[in-house]
Amino acid sequence: MSETDRIGAVLGGLAMCAVLLGVPPERAEAQDKPAFKSDTVGGPGGTHFEFSCGTGKVLVGVKGRAGMWLDNISFKCATVSGATLGAVTTSGSFGGTGGTKSYDLQCPSGHVVKGLSIYRGSYVHQIGLYCRIWQGTGWGNTGKLVGPAGGSGGTYDRRDCLEHSQPVVAVHGRRGWYVNAIGITCDEVT
Repeated sequence: MSETDRIGAVLGGLAMCAVLLGVPPERAEAQDKPAFKSDTVGGPGGTHFEFSCGTGKVLVGVKGRAGMWLDNISFKCATVSGATLGAVTTSGSFGGTGGTKSYDLQCPSGHVVKGLSIYRGSYVHQIGLYCRIWQGTGWGNTGKLVGPAGGSGGTYDRRDCLEHSQPVVAVHGRRGWYVNAIGITCDEVT
């Protein structure tokens, strides 16, 4: 049996397993990829937090209060049904109670967050959203940067989802009086 025939047999076997498990063949390969959880960027202080949009939901925005740093952050999530994004809800509240100005960043309609633009030091200074249009099984190449919001200063950093089928579904980090550090989790939308 040639190498090409062996590869074809393996791929055919994987497709058959997917059918037997009730997974559409086009989703079988994507579901083999584990979730991606980035490291956090920012300062070392604060206590750990985890926020998940929940089953069948993706991150589409952030809101909160800021001064020199992000004082507080909440997350905006939307339900996913194929290529359609549903109603947006805001949940979570991490950080302190200060901040002289409010911020509210949201991807354009039909877009999901695929990454964060971050300026950081001992705390998170600024945050922006890398948004991409959602096409049902993944994001497309069309997108835009929304923001940034927050204070000034800090060192630029970025956290991105790597697989087109895995948008941001959860956020983690550390918080105290301010948002100390932040990272993302990317996964299939189920």
